Amino acid sequence: MFTGARVTPDSIWVPAIPAHPPTGTRVLFDFEQMAWEGWTLSGPRGRPPETELAGHDLLLGASGRKFATSMHGGDAATGRVTSPEFDLEGTIAIKLGGGTDATKLRVELWVGEAIVATASVPGAGGETLRTVTLDAKDHRGARGRLVFVDDSHAGHLDADDVWLTP
Repeated sequence: MFTGARVTPDSIWVPAIPAHPPTGTRVLFDFEQMAWEGWTLSGPRGRPPETELAGHDLLLGASGRKFATSMHGGDAATGRVTSPEFDLEGTIAIKLGGGTDATKLRVELWVGEAIVATASVPGAGGETLRTVTLDAKDHRGARGRLVFVDDSHAGHLDADDVWLTP
């Protein structure tokens, strides 16, 4: 009989699976590039991790190798990340996970100086990304930008695969 053996894994390997957007879908942001050219960052939030991030559990539902998270600085840190402007054509789909406080953890769609749609982490939240949509059809032809908001001192926001469908 052998005792004292480690019986739990010390790591879990998850394959990096590329995203496959439906035909006609335009990829707006996939967070695979480390450079945030054109983005506005406030606070320590919203940088894609290069490797494991201390305190962040295994994230399910992300595609590729990287995703955006506001876990930098821990759950107590807050901040916002604003995307560059893009042309609005239809519906925006975003994979979201993290905390479920919709008043403090959300994505806002801005057109001009107004918020025209918001979305928060669906269901029970946690470290499984689920797809949410923002309807931009009434703003077709306008320019919009996304603001990822983390005003929570007790949670964080994870995001991946921001796609625009006509």
